[in-house]
Amino acid sequence: MPGLNSRNQYRDCIVYLKKLSTYPEGLNIARKIAQEWRETYRNRRAMRDELSKAGF
Repeated sequence: MPGLNSRNQYRDCIVYLKKLSTYPEGLNIARKIAQEWRETYRNRRAMRDELSKAGF
């Protein structure tokens, strides 16, 4: 996430979170990662919006 700055790039990263969530215990890990991103990048409204749309 550090070098990303557009909705399309955020969506690409969220695809990986969705794939991770299909593995055993992956959903918990994906949710933790999403929460860390929300805390680290608080000013990125588009990223938070895309995470919410994806269910994270």
